[in-house]
Amino acid sequence: MTSLSETWGSLEKEPFKGTPGLIRRRLLPLSPHDLFAGIEKPSGLRLLVLRAPREDVEHVSLLPSTAGLEVRRSLLPEDPPNTLSVSVVLIEPRFADVFGTLAQDMVDHLSTVPTWRSGVEAFILRLQQWLAFLKKHGPSGLSPKNELGLFGELWVLRKVFLPTVTPTRAVAGWTGPLGTAQDFQLSVVGIEVKSTPIRQGERALHIASEHQLDDSDLRLLFLVHLFLEMSLGAGETLPDIISDIRSQLGPFSEAKAAFEIRLRHAGYLDAHENIYAAHAFTLRETASYRISTGFPRIVPATLMKGLQDVSYCILVDECRAYRVEIEEATNAIAGRA
Repeated sequence: MTSLSETWGSLEKEPFKGTPGLIRRRLLPLSPHDLFAGIEKPSGLRLLVLRAPREDVEHVSLLPSTAGLEVRRSLLPEDPPNTLSVSVVLIEPRFADVFGTLAQDMVDHLSTVPTWRSGVEAFILRLQQWLAFLKKHGPSGLSPKNELGLFGELWVLRKVFLPTVTPTRAVAGWTGPLGTAQDFQLSVVGIEVKSTPIRQGERALHIASEHQLDDSDLRLLFLVHLFLEMSLGAGETLPDIISDIRSQLGPFSEAKAAFEIRLRHAGYLDAHENIYAAHAFTLRETASYRISTGFPRIVPATLMKGLQDVSYCILVDECRAYRVEIEEATNAIAGRA
């Protein structure tokens, strides 16, 4: 099967005949959707185009352009007069890899939509999700801080959850990318993960909100602190640990699909793999704490009236009395505590 990148590459090689226009090739030939890969001549811009009946498209609100992409609605040359096309255009060639990932995902998604009537809605909804992703995370990949944080969360997923519960439950417990207060919640047990670069000797942990260490709805809450050394040589990269987890989830389709959704929500795209492959991490130390009465924290119940969205730092040295072995968290996840 020809990839989208190969299709665009083939269209780019077609000669420009002097008249500005669009060269396109239909995708999903066995589906009811008029979906095309296109190249605008003479600019050479790449497009993903969905053509549909005018009445299904003209009421659709145009989506804002962002991150090197532009969304257009127009009657294209050679289109029947009773149709309109929605085009997603790559206007920044340096983001071609991300655009390729976005476009392939939209093609794959539309291939599962059985009728042309629901095709426009599915196309626009998927595009909205991608534009929201790019607005939040940007087209250039995770920042070094977020890369470090994601590596730490994946380390806990692999170390604590996957050996302890079924793959489906393990991945379901990784809830942070879906917007929960803690990085992991499984039943009534929560784990918040903090990763810091050991070279900085960081002894203070940043807590993002008053909800992050709030255990009012949990039976047990743990804080896991990872000291990671980052280098350009030996160690494990973000793509390495993701590949390892994918391999472990291979036979479990539901768990694997849920894992990919969470990776996307966390801001990870395989299109940025070459960037992340340059950064290797080595775990130098771990420290785990059981959150209980007296632990230094700010929670909603202790906030004065009129305060909200509070972030703060806790000093690691002041948490020693609450330190536990990470196996205590593992036992709690397994239901043995």
